[in-house]
Amino acid sequence: GVPTANNSYGLDNNSVAVFGQADWRPDMFNERLTLSLGVRWTEEDKDQYIDHPGIYSADTDDTFDNTSPTVAVSWAFTDDINGYARYAKGWKSGGFNGEASSEESFLEGYDDEEVTAYELGLKSLLLNGRLQLNAAAFYNEIEDFQLSVFEGAAAASLVLNVPEFETKGFELEAVALVTEDLRLNLAYGYLDADYEEFPKSFTLFDKDEAGIPYAPENTFTLGADWTVARTDYGIWDIHVDFNY
Repeated sequence: GVPTANNSYGLDNNSVAVFGQADWRPDMFNERLTLSLGVRWTEEDKDQYIDHPGIYSADTDDTFDNTSPTVAVSWAFTDDINGYARYAKGWKSGGFNGEASSEESFLEGYDDEEVTAYELGLKSLLLNGRLQLNAAAFYNEIEDFQLSVFEGAAAASLVLNVPEFETKGFELEAVALVTEDLRLNLAYGYLDADYEEFPKSFTLFDKDEAGIPYAPENTFTLGADWTVARTDYGIWDIHVDFNY
């Protein structure tokens, strides 16, 4: 447009965190049972400014903090087969939109994102270590999901909060050493992701139009590593993989 102007924006972030975890194997279960407890504390200070000459200029700062625990229970059915259950909390700090079209929108910013995650899984090493089979099922509850959107009117990329977002699914994985020179791997994942509650004040698009980024319903991987020659000057290996 005419006249032109230089827009500028910048930020200064400082993050500090402390994490600890302890594992306990009670003697009464012959060390088959492992109880794990962990916790992470995080604090982030954000100082941000924006300068749109002739429109508005502003600067603001805020401090975000969070304490997230994790609890896991695992059971060794044998030396090579292990099952586990896990509960964990996760967190992403809030912030400010550097390309906000108004001072009010810039100062309002966006909120922290928090996730509560549940997982059940099994890990195994079979056939004298030649076959690895793993499986996991998960369910995640996300509050104030940070969705990146493009606001066409202002030609700006913004982060907005979706109140409730859920994902659930399962993953299967297999790795087989067919021969000393041939290894095959196979993996499949299923994901069901859905906005449980979408902002009613959001006018750019509705829940069905928003789409969910990086959330394919089905993922599939197939690969092979084949050692074709072992020589005095090196090992020749062919790798092939397919991803969907």
